[in-house]
Amino acid sequence: MPYIKLFETRIKADFEKACAMMERENIKYEALYEYRLEREKDYDPFVTSGAIINVPRSVYHDADRLLVENKLKEKEDPAKQRFSFVNKVDKYLFVIPVIRSVPLYGKLLGLLAFTGVLLFLWLFLQHDHNFLKANEAINRFQVKSIHFEGTEMIPATEYDYDLVVLDNTEQISFRWVPNDVTFPGFNSERVSAKWVMDEAGKELVVYDANPYGDLYNGKYAIESSFWTNEIRLISTTTRIVLRE
Repeated sequence: MPYIKLFETRIKADFEKACAMMERENIKYEALYEYRLEREKDYDPFVTSGAIINVPRSVYHDADRLLVENKLKEKEDPAKQRFSFVNKVDKYLFVIPVIRSVPLYGKLLGLLAFTGVLLFLWLFLQHDHNFLKANEAINRFQVKSIHFEGTEMIPATEYDYDLVVLDNTEQISFRWVPNDVTFPGFNSERVSAKWVMDEAGKELVVYDANPYGDLYNGKYAIESSFWTNEIRLISTTTRIVLRE
């Protein structure tokens, strides 16, 4: 039979009185001596000292009414119960000296802001440089811009007459097997090359590009932007800005 919490106190006299009432009414209960009980009536409400009385769920309402009638416990207010989590948060935050004197609403706003910062950092760290997904056979990225030795290059890939092009975007397509990659052409067909990641998995090596080897061949550092959702491939001569 499941037990639920009926009463929690830090005053030893109240604890003993509640136990005596349970025994007098033949109400089964269990006492959890999780804390040290205070004998004094004047006690620090934030000191971790006290005990808990649990009762079976089937007798909870009778036991609760008994304690309320004997003024050991206030009648539960449904509206107050909705804020029980807030009260618990306030209790735990009180142990931090810096924010002990901050009003409750200030603590809650600070907690929300802190949670938001953690969420932002998690999203930022998840936006890593591993832009090639191993579970995809082909990875296609839209080319936003290409710069070679500081000069912007405007790609213009020519396709076979029977190929239907749904849009005018230029793309870079990676194939895992056999590690082929195709780049946009310049008044030409798409440029084929090979690619591999270095041992650390942080840089992309492109080789055997034909034609435009001077433009595309090289070792690229991979940078990603959380704000613009862009990926930048940067070599000693070339900078390619991509969008997934």
